[in-house]
Amino acid sequence: MNCNAARRAIGAEPDARSPELDAHLLSCESCVRYLEETQLLDQRIRRALAITLSADGARTASPAVARKAAARSRYSRGWALAAGVVLSFAIGLMFWSAWPRSALATAVLDHMKFEPHAWIATAPLEQGHVAETLGKFGIALGPLDGEIVFVQRCWVRDKWVPHFVVRTASGPYTVLVLPEEPVSEPERFAEGGYTGILLPAERGSIAVLNRNSSDPEPAARVVLRALRLDGARG
Repeated sequence: MNCNAARRAIGAEPDARSPELDAHLLSCESCVRYLEETQLLDQRIRRALAITLSADGARTASPAVARKAAARSRYSRGWALAAGVVLSFAIGLMFWSAWPRSALATAVLDHMKFEPHAWIATAPLEQGHVAETLGKFGIALGPLDGEIVFVQRCWVRDKWVPHFVVRTASGPYTVLVLPEEPVSEPERFAEGGYTGILLPAERGSIAVLNRNSSDPEPAARVVLRALRLDGARG
């Protein structure tokens, strides 16, 4: 059993086990974490579904009791609405995470484990330094909705690629430009605190990830509009 098959089995039934899955989990720490995260989401969904509403008190004759019952009913509806939001988010995240990932998405996530320092950078870099680093790959970058606070070349899937971090008012996001890694359509993925997307680019693709669980596609579209790939030189 490989990782894709294991995650499909976990996503279908987080509490179900099989000899094949157990054997895979013994040698795959990443899938063990995925199982733990999926089971936690499943527990939250079950708790959200367990919330019930009751307005029986509203039928009492006493005005004071009726007012209290109405207040309880409004409170319950508020909790039910919140539970519905949590439930929708949890189901969406579980579906997003459970979908089999491509080898490219897995490589991007694996690379991020080695650069936690990139997320804590706060000082904007000089535009000349950013342009020089990206220019070595034949890449030019127009204005973004934020400031680049980290840039360097990184080794991903046996080749050097540019990697930069943009800090915005809603938090930082990281970008890997992958001119030799074409993708045919957007691919979303989430694991280990990262939420990301692969998008087809002018040439190859880009990977954009954040750590606040928000949809990374809007930021990725901004990067695509700003990105110019004239010819990667590495």
